[in-house]
Amino acid sequence: MRTINSVRQLKDEKKRMRRHRELLEDRMKENWKGLKEQLKPRNLVSDAIGTTMKNKLEGDRENDSLLKTTLLYGISLLADKFAGKAGEKLGKFFKKGEK
Repeated sequence: MRTINSVRQLKDEKKRMRRHRELLEDRMKENWKGLKEQLKPRNLVSDAIGTTMKNKLEGDRENDSLLKTTLLYGISLLADKFAGKAGEKLGKFFKKGEK
């Protein structure tokens, strides 16, 4: 910790600390916005299905045929679209409940 020897140093330190606090508050706001976005129903469903399909595809690619891999990829795309639609519907449902 610094020693403060004059009123000018005290004012400068207070200004520095105020700017630092504002910077930290801005970071917290951005982190909060990101967290709220991640916790939206659409994103939760999409992430869960996407992770499941990704793990399944990675496990199957090692020893399966090209046809099976292509079919699984197509199914995962459809599942992702379905998850997006389901997430939108859940989002609308929860918004109606808040009113």
